[in-house]
Amino acid sequence: MSVFVEANPPEILRASQKDESYINTIKSELADIVQRLFGNQTWLKVQWLSDLSCVFLYYTLTTLLDNQTLGEEYVGLIQVNSTLRALPSKLTRLTAITLQVLGPRLFSQVIKRLDTWLRNPEHIPDLTPKARDYILLLIELVQSSNFWVGRLNLVLFYMYGKYYRLSQRMAKIHYVFTTDYLKTENYNPTFKLIGQMALTHLALLLLMNSVTKWKNTSTVQQSSAIMTVDSSNENFGGATASTVAKCSLCWDSRKNTACTPCGHLFCWHCILQWLQTKHECPLCRESVQPSRIVPLLNYE
Repeated sequence: MSVFVEANPPEILRASQKDESYINTIKSELADIVQRLFGNQTWLKVQWLSDLSCVFLYYTLTTLLDNQTLGEEYVGLIQVNSTLRALPSKLTRLTAITLQVLGPRLFSQVIKRLDTWLRNPEHIPDLTPKARDYILLLIELVQSSNFWVGRLNLVLFYMYGKYYRLSQRMAKIHYVFTTDYLKTENYNPTFKLIGQMALTHLALLLLMNSVTKWKNTSTVQQSSAIMTVDSSNENFGGATASTVAKCSLCWDSRKNTACTPCGHLFCWHCILQWLQTKHECPLCRESVQPSRIVPLLNYE
């Protein structure tokens, strides 16, 4: 029989929101100090590092040192292991903190470097182009799983009331009440309804994403085929249409021409719409961020 009563979802959410509020305050104060001492340009360069450092420092000085965070103290919660009888080991807590702070970034960087490495035919010369495309598609699915797994973890939290953060789910860290007056039912039915609605939304979002991806892939294939035909006509001297500036996505005359960092031209609206679902060039698959798109003014 457990000594403490397992915490309810509302208290876990309230504690997390309180912690995020304090962390944001620390980030804001640190940003003000760095900007005053070293200027805005330096702050922009080290912003990502300072954000990670603030989160890691906050949880190191609280969770790792056997203390409650300010949010946990506010609602009367404490972290325990799966037995609900003892604190998690220091190694378990350190693992959870590291996964929470560095996990998403390390995962993204590893997948990105692996994708770049595999796109170079010299690294695996014996790999056929078709096999390489399948592997790159698998890597793309793994990369997008970072978002979907996070959303799924949130759905499971609402439905079952455990593990608000994915790092805590992986480390099997639970929350229990520290005071008797908070002993209520372990689960609020309202949150289960929210979880079911969130699961439905996640399924619809996945379906829409798949349909959009399929349409974009079909558009690129059609554009590539038309470009091949136009190239053949030009070689035989019969293509006056090949000289017309057309967008490779909508295959219409380009409007408000925009250029990607890799040098390909599209309609401004078309390329931005494409980048809403996938941050890569539709033609060469080079990684592209929306902020890197350059509008070509007075371009004919």
